[in-house]
Amino acid sequence: MSTFARAAVAPALVAMVVGTAAAVLQVGWKPSLESLSVKWERFNVVKGVTRLFGRRSLFQMARDVLKLTLIAVVAYYAIDAEQDQMPHLIDLSPAQTASALGAMSLRVGFKITAALLVIAALDFAYQKWDFEKTLRMTRQEIKEETKQLEGDPQIRARVRHIQREMSRRRMMDDVAKAHVVVTNPTHLAVALRYRRDADAAPVVVAKGADVLAARIRELAVELGIPVIENKPLAQSLYRMVKLGVEIPESLFEAAAAVLAMAYRMKEERA
Repeated sequence: MSTFARAAVAPALVAMVVGTAAAVLQVGWKPSLESLSVKWERFNVVKGVTRLFGRRSLFQMARDVLKLTLIAVVAYYAIDAEQDQMPHLIDLSPAQTASALGAMSLRVGFKITAALLVIAALDFAYQKWDFEKTLRMTRQEIKEETKQLEGDPQIRARVRHIQREMSRRRMMDDVAKAHVVVTNPTHLAVALRYRRDADAAPVVVAKGADVLAARIRELAVELGIPVIENKPLAQSLYRMVKLGVEIPESLFEAAAAVLAMAYRMKEERA
């Protein structure tokens, strides 16, 4: 036993080093004492049986059986190829017999080792793919993370609604600064401001369609701002000009005519 123990030390050390190196290559150097701690849930018989006969466990068992079967087949044919040499051993001396057996063992060992290397390479590729697969997020996890990063869609919709309402209120407040409101007459309404000392050209301070257009007209009437119908101008202003932006040069003439009419209406009222 002592002799056997001394002879087994070197192969055991080699196996330990190779096993550790293989683990490090697969998942990296991650030392941990967690596996040595006592986990009482492992003593649960029901969970143990479920884990033992689970789909993943059965798959791993089938994979291991397949590995052993392939190695056994390779070993069988490797030994079978040496059968012709066996009868000749009886005529050899003990030293020659040992040498022949050693050569036969090496040939068989090389064949089995080659098979093991192929199986190990395939197993390593599978283990790496399976490990990366377990790190992937499910569709539900992606949805939850997106919701956390971007916020709840209902909350975002509510925020956008509030922002639109605030923008609409600011726009309605700017109607009081307008000098004329151009209408379609019922579907569109655009409020223009023109201050000779500050504006290089008339500026659109408010615009709207349908209900919002009606509200702009009502507010203009309440404030005493002239409301003038001009379908082509109202459509062009609503489609082409953004809020707070001066009108393009192509609309100067039409806007000037409307503003002149608005000034006359104010003078007549005065």
